[in-house]
Amino acid sequence: VIRASAGATEYMHTVAAEADELIAAARANGLPIAIAAPDGQPMHEVDLTGPLLLVIGGEKRGVARPLQQAAAVRVSIPYGREFPQALGTAAAAAVLGFEVARQRRTGNDELRTTNYE
Repeated sequence: VIRASAGATEYMHTVAAEADELIAAARANGLPIAIAAPDGQPMHEVDLTGPLLLVIGGEKRGVARPLQQAAAVRVSIPYGREFPQALGTAAAAAVLGFEVARQRRTGNDELRTTNYE
């Protein structure tokens, strides 16, 4: 990830940890957990402006079950047309990261209605 990020990891926190460690750390820091999921809300309809733990699963296994159960929100990437496949992990991370940055840059107040569980 660091090599492929072209320096982006210099500006954002990244971590490799087991699911239970991530959940405990997120809860201890008051971070809602958002996971990438095909059945989630379209990314532009979810408030991604505040601090959160965004989890994007691996290409073969997806997001670990404990993280799925702990997630406050499920986010999807709408393709605009029927697309039977899914983006790879790196591409999904890039798209979702861009959406997070876009929302935070614009401060779009209409998105602030998402209620995390």
